[in-house]
Order: sequence, then C-alpha cells, then structure tokens
Amino acid sequence: MQNTSIAPSIAPTTPHHGPHFRLFTIEEEDIDREIAMAMRPPIHEQLEAEAAAWIAAGRDPSLLSTGNTFFKVACWSMSTGAQNTEKSSDLEEYLKATLANNGGISGGWSAVLRQRSRCYECSETYRLENLSICTQCGYLTCYRCTPCMGTHKNGNRRCDCDYDGEIVG
Repeated sequence: MQNTSIAPSIAPTTPHHGPHFRLFTIEEEDIDREIAMAMRPPIHEQLEAEAAAWIAAGRDPSLLSTGNTFFKVACWSMSTGAQNTEKSSDLEEYLKATLANNGGISGGWSAVLRQRSRCYECSETYRLENLSICTQCGYLTCYRCTPCMGTHKNGNRRCDCDYDGEIVG
C-alpha cells in the first residue's frame, strides 16, 4: 500500500521543516515509523528506560549510546533542560558511563564535536559543535536555521516537529 505525501526534499523521513517540499511515496514502514515517532516519550523518559535496561543487564557496555545517539544524549545531558529535570541515580550513572564509554570529554566527546555534518535546513556543512539536534526527530540545524516554537517547561528550546522535541546542542 502506498500513499502520496509532501515532505522536505532533503530527507523523506524528516518532519516538515522549511519551504522546500517535493512529492514522494510513503511505504507502510514509513507510516509505522511516523506512528512510533508520535508515540515516543520525552527524551528523559526514554533515557530512564535505557538506564533501567542497562542496569538490569548488569551494566552491559553494548547497551550504552554510541554514534549519532551518543551526540543527542550528550547534548541533552549537558543542556539546561537536563539540569532542570529530576533524574534517577541510575540515569545519572548511565549518562556518565555513556560518556566514558565513548572516550570521555577530552577524547571521544571532543572528537565527535570535530566531525562535520550538514544543516538539514540550509545544507551548509558545519562541525557538530555548531549544530543543534532535536531529541525526538533528530533534525540537525545550524545556529542560523534552528527552528524554535517556544520553550519546554525544562528550559530547552522546543522543536517545531510534530513530536514535541527539545532542541539541544
């Protein structure tokens, strides 16, 4: 079953950002992804669940965030919103272990920030240290293009995606 929809020309699976739209086909798995995205809890609730699973698995390092997820988790953990959000001791331990597992502040985190990626809005390339990410839709934007639809109650900027994401980084 295929449906026709309008979405950004930059990536058919990203939310509707910016004025540049094109027609594309949505497969059933894309619809399932949209439903799953809409039902995803806020980032701190996701991380609490990941921390609980990590603890239950005996602190298995393979369950710690890596790659793009590490960037999002680290940005959130250092954000105003994270500082204003009550976190369990398990989550605090999970965040510290995730950072350590990825090389710590001076090693892994600095290396991640030096990586380059493009702003999904203007397509210009920046170091990750100059990009922000939505905790729900994963949309990367530069400082000039970062959408903001107000502020979450925790103090982070709100993304204009349909998933009530927080913009961090």
